[in-house]
Amino acid sequence: MIDAVALLCVDGPRWSASITRGLVRESDLFDVRTARSAEEALDVLAEGEIDCVLSAYDLPARTGVEFLERVRDAYPELPFVIFTEEGSERIASEAISAGVSDYFVKDASESQYSILATRLAALVETYRESRIVETAESNWREAKQRVNDIYYMFTGDWSELLYVNSAYEDVWGGSISELRADPSAFLDYVHPDDRAVAVESMRRLSNGESTDIEYRVRSPDGGTRWVRGVSEPIRNADGEVVRVAGAVRDVSELKERERRFRAVFEESLDAIVIADDDGEYVSVNDAACELFGLPEDELLGRTVAEFAAPGVDVETEWETFQSAGHDVGTFRLQRPDGTVRLVEYEATTDILPGEHLSILRDVTERERRRRELAESEARYETLIEDVLDTSAIGTFILDAEFEIVWANRAVEEYFGVERADVLGRDAREVVRTELKRKFAEPERFAERVLGAYADNTYTAQFECKIRDERDGSWRWLRHWSQPIRSGLYEGGRIEHYTDFTETKTRERQLQVLERVLRHNLQNKMNVVIGSAETIAAGSGDAGEHARRIVRAGEDLLALSAKEKRIVELVRDGYERRSVDIAARVRDVVAAVRADVPDADIVTRIPAEARVIAVSDIERAVAEVVENAVRHGEGATHIEVSVVAGANRVTVTVRDDNPAIPERETAVLRGDVDIDQLAHSRGLGLWLAYWLVATSGGDLSFESDAAGNEVRIALPTSASR
Repeated sequence: MIDAVALLCVDGPRWSASITRGLVRESDLFDVRTARSAEEALDVLAEGEIDCVLSAYDLPARTGVEFLERVRDAYPELPFVIFTEEGSERIASEAISAGVSDYFVKDASESQYSILATRLAALVETYRESRIVETAESNWREAKQRVNDIYYMFTGDWSELLYVNSAYEDVWGGSISELRADPSAFLDYVHPDDRAVAVESMRRLSNGESTDIEYRVRSPDGGTRWVRGVSEPIRNADGEVVRVAGAVRDVSELKERERRFRAVFEESLDAIVIADDDGEYVSVNDAACELFGLPEDELLGRTVAEFAAPGVDVETEWETFQSAGHDVGTFRLQRPDGTVRLVEYEATTDILPGEHLSILRDVTERERRRRELAESEARYETLIEDVLDTSAIGTFILDAEFEIVWANRAVEEYFGVERADVLGRDAREVVRTELKRKFAEPERFAERVLGAYADNTYTAQFECKIRDERDGSWRWLRHWSQPIRSGLYEGGRIEHYTDFTETKTRERQLQVLERVLRHNLQNKMNVVIGSAETIAAGSGDAGEHARRIVRAGEDLLALSAKEKRIVELVRDGYERRSVDIAARVRDVVAAVRADVPDADIVTRIPAEARVIAVSDIERAVAEVVENAVRHGEGATHIEVSVVAGANRVTVTVRDDNPAIPERETAVLRGDVDIDQLAHSRGLGLWLAYWLVATSGGDLSFESDAAGNEVRIALPTSASR
């Protein structure tokens, strides 16, 4: 019985409904779809999956025959039935000429639907069968075009060629006409060393035996091919061999692949085994014998399971492998002497029918070395992560091309860079574009570092001063670097940067305390001793000399107070806090005016300006303002301003005094020796400098013909 039929009924609604009911009542095969016109029906056909068309003759705009002609243009074989309300030879003739499949006359009897259902089912079944046959024939024709095998048939005694296809001329190089004239001519092309095999096959076929042989054929152009012939004898009713038929295939490529495989099989350093469906080894190479610890004759016939280490479910894994067709992995192989080897394998089923290939590699030593390396790497990573990466010494490691291959966290802190941004980059470029601009002497720094790269043979050591971009303060770093003479980065260089800012600071502070105090104490004590000696001698104005002694004592007390604050900074450190510098500056100016009523001081100070600084930062401002008043010649005009920026607040003190001696400011910059400081003003500026510096700010001086300008720049909370 055929499957469901998709029927397209084309007629008015009344007849379509009637036909649908009648057909469905007669058979459950029909899935009826309807259309009222030829145009609507063509749209339904375009959607596909229609098995048959049942159309009325009278349709809107065109007749059923005209509709049939349109259908035949697109669907030449589709079953098409025309029905009318009355018989007409003219209509029947037109329909037959147009290629109608059947012609049906409506009547009022219910039996018409049984007849119609039977006719439609038969038409669809025939249509479907014809399509199947057509598809099969098309496939056969296509397959025949692809056949490169030789097919032949001879008489039983090989005296006459009955059939051979054109592939013979392609493979043998001889002509079919030559073979028809002399049926044994094909033997002339068989390799002399293989001709006896071919003749013996002919004899056996004539005696009624089937044969399957391989031999070589030499074509007239000198080429040699391997062929495989499979032949059968054909007997008559009496059992006599009357025909010999067979097929010959060119297997040259297969033989070449086999030759290459055999060469690889025999010479491979990897173990190669071939097992049958039961897992028994049927072929092994020398490397396999060495891996299994057995000679070839003892290894052949053994099974996979015999070499599996305890705990391996060989049966399940073998079944899984045969189902999958391919597998890779590792397993523990136990040799007959009890030793266990870790083996890496790749296996493929059915390289030949029923034969399965496995390539095995002993990775026992490699795995041992891998474990040792992993343990070594773990220890190395611990060293790197727990020691070097947390070290306070900034470290760069460069390879032989001077690319940065490693940097620790301290590098990020000291240089204000992200490690991810410099790793893999040329260190020379990083020095020029990223690092040198951060140093107090950028060109000098770059010259020393790049010089060591250019001549990577010596150890370099020097001190350098760098700006801390987090708070604007200066740091002192000690650079030490040397070539890497062995290992992974041989030819590269390792660089260390050690922060010794605190040591440098303490050294300079101690120098100030020692030399400046000694210098000033000596001066003041000379005044005291000289005045006292004058009084003791009874000469001069005793009152004046006494006042000198008092002033010297007061100066020494002031000097002592400054020295005490510096000692506190050195010994106890400092704490920064939020300070309203505007209010502090107003207080300083008020105190100076109270002490020196005729001082000419003009201010521009906002209501509030908060900075992050040490608690007595105003002492720095006081030192600068008092120095301007004290060291003026005659009436000194002083301007004090406070200007707040985005990240800094700048306190500026401008006077019209003679220029501050260069030796006073040079010491603060570190340009000259400390012992060039003179009298107490030097210590006052020094205290101001350290108060500002420990606050993370800058103290700068600028002098010209019009006077001096001292700027104190302090960080705001936004800059932290």
